[in-house]
Amino acid sequence: QWTRRTGAPEFALQCRRLSPSRVRVRIEQIQNGAPFRLRVPVALTVEGKAEAQVVDVLVDRRVVEREIDTRGPALRADLDPEYDVFRRLADGEVPPTVADLFGSARVTFVLPAGDRLDEWRKLGEQWGRQAREGARIVGEDELTALPRDGAVWIFGAGNRWGRSLAAWLEPRGARIQAGAATIGGKPFPLGENSFVVVGGGPTGEPIAWLGGGPPAALQHLARKLPHYGRYSYLVFQGDAADNVAKGRWEAVGSPLSRPCIEGVDRAATELPERGVLPARRPLARPKSVFDARRLLEHVRFLAADELEGRGVGTSGLDRAADYIAAAFRATGLEPGGAGGSYFDEWTEEGGPGGHSVRLRNVVGVLPGANRKWSSQSVVVGAHYDHLGRGWPQARAGRAGEVHNGADDNASGVAVLLELARFFAARGRPERTIVFVAFSGEEWGRKGSRRYVETMTRWPAKDVLAMVNLDTVGRLGDGPLLVLGTSSAREWPHIVMGVQYTIGVAARAVPSDPGGSDHTSFRELGIPAVQLFTGAHEDYHLPSDDVEKIDGDGLSKVASFAAEMLAYLASREERLTVVSAPASAAGGGAHGPAAGGPSRKRRAGLGTLPDYTYGGPGVRVADVTPGSPAAHAGILAGDVVVALGGKAVPDLRAFAAVLAEHEPGERVSVTIERGGRRMHVDAVLEAR
Repeated sequence: QWTRRTGAPEFALQCRRLSPSRVRVRIEQIQNGAPFRLRVPVALTVEGKAEAQVVDVLVDRRVVEREIDTRGPALRADLDPEYDVFRRLADGEVPPTVADLFGSARVTFVLPAGDRLDEWRKLGEQWGRQAREGARIVGEDELTALPRDGAVWIFGAGNRWGRSLAAWLEPRGARIQAGAATIGGKPFPLGENSFVVVGGGPTGEPIAWLGGGPPAALQHLARKLPHYGRYSYLVFQGDAADNVAKGRWEAVGSPLSRPCIEGVDRAATELPERGVLPARRPLARPKSVFDARRLLEHVRFLAADELEGRGVGTSGLDRAADYIAAAFRATGLEPGGAGGSYFDEWTEEGGPGGHSVRLRNVVGVLPGANRKWSSQSVVVGAHYDHLGRGWPQARAGRAGEVHNGADDNASGVAVLLELARFFAARGRPERTIVFVAFSGEEWGRKGSRRYVETMTRWPAKDVLAMVNLDTVGRLGDGPLLVLGTSSAREWPHIVMGVQYTIGVAARAVPSDPGGSDHTSFRELGIPAVQLFTGAHEDYHLPSDDVEKIDGDGLSKVASFAAEMLAYLASREERLTVVSAPASAAGGGAHGPAAGGPSRKRRAGLGTLPDYTYGGPGVRVADVTPGSPAAHAGILAGDVVVALGGKAVPDLRAFAAVLAEHEPGERVSVTIERGGRRMHVDAVLEAR
């Protein structure tokens, strides 16, 4: 039928509950012309059931009615909720997008009162040239109602007409308030972020609200925004208006989502929430080039009890270094250490017991083929040391126990070794890739600092970028976090490009708590990021063991890192450096730690931070049971904005203020919850 006629089916849906366990659905083809013959999925949301019941209905006539047995009282029906059927979409299924405004024949620009009026007017004049039937520019005080004869742009976060979109945005989980634009539950401070949200007016006309951000961003938005036509909302960061969030609204009010109420056909907007659609298996699943079993074998060796936690100055750490060097040799990497060795060896004073200790970085090199970049390199690294039996600083009461460090950071080393094998098998890249297993990260980043200070063959000043693999073993269902993307303007775009290319969900996180080995590079102005799968309660505890490592997740992390490194090794231009952090000591993404051994116990609150939160404050991802935070009533989702009376705008500040306090000390913690500010007291514990 698809090759013998033009057009596509268009549907109307009704649902009526006949009994607590039976419904009748009515599907009508409302397009002009003869009906099509096809099967259409209908999802039924049933009371008390989390997952929707999906039934295929044969529709081969103009009107089809079918009675369906349900697993309980049916609440709603959704026709073709995952858009599997070739059909014409109903109006309510298509969310408004930026393209609706730039494609409108007639458009009105509503300027805000106050500063920057000339800049807003120029923007309206520039975009208005695209309107076929003309554009008009008015001030917000000139209107008594928004026009309904075309598209409308509302300029300025403080424009009073922006409130006309509030009711439209609320059911879609978005709101614009003083100080922040909140989209998908994530707030974006307006001082540093520009926002665009698109909604619908009373008669369906598209309305967009643009505001926030620094003044310099406006000229970049004028050029960029027309290229983001498919999106319903966007957030741009900084003067350069770098895109950091975008998406399309979920359909609300679709005529193909109907209630199953006896004798009543309510508006679709009054529907209960749809049940979760059953997971569907892909038609084909390409096998990853990174074998989860091989990755886990590396972790098992490095995190075995026999290596006793890979503490500095121990035979376990030496065995780990030899294992890594052997793996580099087996892949064919060239030695990057002294005298044709894979080891860069040196001595540090003040080790365990006050003794001097030998440390070794393990360095393998895959030389680049492009001669004009002969001194340049891309560095990928992972630290292979851990706390051993609790040095330089174990958690309270855990000194003397073996800390195997499976996630921190046998997981990162496992990915490093498989990346070396992968790239060596591909042949020479355009630009040299240096693979480094750093020692002494837990002791104030000794190894990475040594590398940037002493490497002469591929000096730090010629490093294009550094990718740090630290604590990457517990991906699960969560996105891979890429910390420190504010170190170069291109990082957010690289992250988005890689995730779309290989299908691994990732999130660019501009902030960086500092502490892991990429910080040593950032301090020199080198663009550097950390791949990180998230915080957990086993951090720096003996319970960080191999049984909790996600092998399939490691494979995804390796695939992501490989795509990123391949791009960096062939990129023509250098990355645009944006910022370098203040110096921070070792400890990784979980938070800055002391730069060396300390007799003073560190104080802890017992919260796990949400690294994706952009501030201000530190959002709590989880609370350790029995911790001071738990006793104080702090909950996941709370945002800590002050500690002991001092503001904590970000995770770095939180760690610094916490370090000023002693275990056992009672401190006031100021949190924000549901728009309300609260004060609770917590008695800090020894970490």
